[in-house]
Amino acid sequence: MTQNQTQPGQLTPFPVAQVIAEYTRNGWVVLTVGESWVTFRTKKPTNHLLHLILTFCTFGLWWPVWGILAWWNREKTRTFSVRDGYAWIPEDDYK
Repeated sequence: MTQNQTQPGQLTPFPVAQVIAEYTRNGWVVLTVGESWVTFRTKKPTNHLLHLILTFCTFGLWWPVWGILAWWNREKTRTFSVRDGYAWIPEDDYK
């Protein structure tokens, strides 16, 4: 393995501004920025009232779809360590 190749999961530094721009462009919201960390979360809420109405209208047949969508759209968070203006991120997370 040469010096420029990284192993899967190995932490790689990326400029914090670049990381924030990339994650917000992909639908993430900056939750907190600290001296030594940055935290993002997704913002994809499920419209539960709509799915409840669809479940009643289809006599319960929509319920599995609602469950899958609620699980798929659940809130996700990611926190990355920041040092000297660089966020340390697993290489395979930032492609």
